[in-house]
Amino acid sequence: MEKEKKRGKTLAWWILAVVFVVFGGGLCNTVLFGKMLDKIAEEYVSDNNQQLAAHISYRLKSGEEFISDFADSLSRMPEFLLTEGLLERKKESLELDKLILVSEDGTLFPAVEDYAYVKDWIEEHQEAWKESVVSYVKDKSILFSAPVRKEGEPVRLLLGIQSYKDIQSLVNQTDYLGYGISILLDMDNRERMIMEGDSSISITDKDVKKLLKKAEVQGNCVYQKELPDTGTVFVSVCEVEGTDWEQAAIIPSNVLLSQIGVYMDGYIALFFLVLILFLILIFCLLKENKKKEKLFLIDNLTGGYNRGGFLEQAEKVADSKGGTFCIVYLNVVDFRYINESWSEEDGNKTLQFVYQNFAGILREQELICRSGMDHFFLFLQESEEEIISRRIQTEIEKINSMVNQKFSGYRIDFTVGVCMLENSQEVSSVMNKAVYASKMGTEQNVCSFFSGSISGKFDREKWLNNMFEESLKNHDFQVYLQPKVSPSHSQPCKAEALVRWIHPEAGIISPADFIPLFERNGKICKLDLYMFEEVCGLMSRWIREGRTVTGISVNLSRYHLKSAGSDVWKSYQEVKERYGIPDGVIELELTETVFLEDNQLSFVKNILDHFRACGFTVSLDDFGFAYSSLSLLKDFQVDILKLDREFFVNENEKSRKIVENIIRLAHSLGMDVVAEGIEQMEQVEVLRDMDCDFIQGYVYSAPLPVEEFEVWREKYQRQTADMNC
Repeated sequence: MEKEKKRGKTLAWWILAVVFVVFGGGLCNTVLFGKMLDKIAEEYVSDNNQQLAAHISYRLKSGEEFISDFADSLSRMPEFLLTEGLLERKKESLELDKLILVSEDGTLFPAVEDYAYVKDWIEEHQEAWKESVVSYVKDKSILFSAPVRKEGEPVRLLLGIQSYKDIQSLVNQTDYLGYGISILLDMDNRERMIMEGDSSISITDKDVKKLLKKAEVQGNCVYQKELPDTGTVFVSVCEVEGTDWEQAAIIPSNVLLSQIGVYMDGYIALFFLVLILFLILIFCLLKENKKKEKLFLIDNLTGGYNRGGFLEQAEKVADSKGGTFCIVYLNVVDFRYINESWSEEDGNKTLQFVYQNFAGILREQELICRSGMDHFFLFLQESEEEIISRRIQTEIEKINSMVNQKFSGYRIDFTVGVCMLENSQEVSSVMNKAVYASKMGTEQNVCSFFSGSISGKFDREKWLNNMFEESLKNHDFQVYLQPKVSPSHSQPCKAEALVRWIHPEAGIISPADFIPLFERNGKICKLDLYMFEEVCGLMSRWIREGRTVTGISVNLSRYHLKSAGSDVWKSYQEVKERYGIPDGVIELELTETVFLEDNQLSFVKNILDHFRACGFTVSLDDFGFAYSSLSLLKDFQVDILKLDREFFVNENEKSRKIVENIIRLAHSLGMDVVAEGIEQMEQVEVLRDMDCDFIQGYVYSAPLPVEEFEVWREKYQRQTADMNC
């Protein structure tokens, strides 16, 4: 952040320097200044002339399109609808002078006077009976014509007449300071059509011819020219798009430059004023920027540093003072329950209380900040782990002593991570390591130091995190299928899809290494959806090949549900429909811990209802692992219960009775039951007697690659067929 501030100040001074250089150069170099005035004058004349040409072109194009469209409408219109009123309304919509229909015998409808030249024009322009034409009668009108056809043959000629006054009104709107003139030239006939403007400029037909000649050579151009009785003038010539016409503008150079010069003193004074205001503005912005920077670094709740301010100040102290420092990270355990049980206001007071107490133990050069909701960082000038632990634990005990005096039986606990700051390390990196160390700690209120095995695990997780996207792209994450077998062999086998990371260099990476990591950093959402799509692709292949489509269950992480929100089902529905997977063959497994938070029950129920409406079955994994299992069965529509493997580890008579009654309860509620983690045939026989629907475990098979599962499935189907015979 310090670098950004320095960069901002440097930029401000560079801006000032550029302003002074430009201004000084302009005042000192009068020759260049004169050329600049000429350039400004030329651009002024050229811009005005081009705008006028564009307006004329637009007016002509609009008239041509209107006449053509109206002629086409008349071709399809019944005769009785053709009235003078209709022509009058149409004429006014485009601000035409007259709108006339000419019959083949020369009759005009409506009859008009003073338009004898129209008949002469028609005789000269016989092509108008074949296609639309835009033309003019010198010093009178612009004419737009289009044939009116019946059964493909021209029967009338629609003629729109627009007075030169309309075009002249455009010319008169052009700002030439009351001195310039505007000339509309016909390059096809090589003659002047319209000339409007200052009569003091003496320009002859010979001069007009020269303008035409110059325009033919250069096209759109602006230049200076000497006229005998006028002197030097600026001349701009540009094309009127869609026609053979050219628009020329002429303005005396001395008049234009003198008009510009009149304002130059004012412009210079204005420039100085703007420069002064600019300097004041820069000063105010720098001052305001300092205030904003200070506010940006402060935590509104505690009044102390936030994460950004803490980071900036810690880097300053570490760079300037030397010595050994450490970063301590403290996270209030279950802080959300304080907000939920008491109130948000009491939660804020608790955070302020924690901040003030830890701020009280700081020595000179040491720092504290609140980072996020209930996270705190300390910057301590300590190097011995024992001293660091003692300082932190003593303060935690003091805090809880004060809490217990006011609220008997209550206490505030922390997870604590510590990482030493070495000279070559960045403070932000050390802060992240302190956070990681706190998550690796096993005890509350005890400092967990980032060193040894924790450091190695941090580096490995960093590597795994960096490899995720590439491995996802390369399909290094592969589907393994573990069979689910009916102990009575009364139903076809099913399977659970399990992820295996087989890296081309690192080999097989255990799910225990990467699943918790991806749950913490949110990448589990991508992995869940990737596995689901891989399973859909597998089923689609089975369908195309006419093979058995085995029902497969896919895990859906609770972290996925929380982060993806209530519309998570839409992505799964889209993939399912894209691969053409029928309803009822894919099962979504959710762990029981998804349902434990009371404030999440309606949220989860809504998602499950949508999944089931999309044709998925839903199973409750690890059933029996958490305390609230039975209460869930009345609130959620679940198709399958998966009994947690803990029921079958060191099982006894009591655990077997619990399993038997859970199976009966599930069946009475219309649910199937899967027992997972089964490794012995004796357990299979007991579960078969209990009427358990499916068994999953090494007793039948370990998780298998897809190809090996397909072989196993064929063998199992043959054995089952033999047994049923």
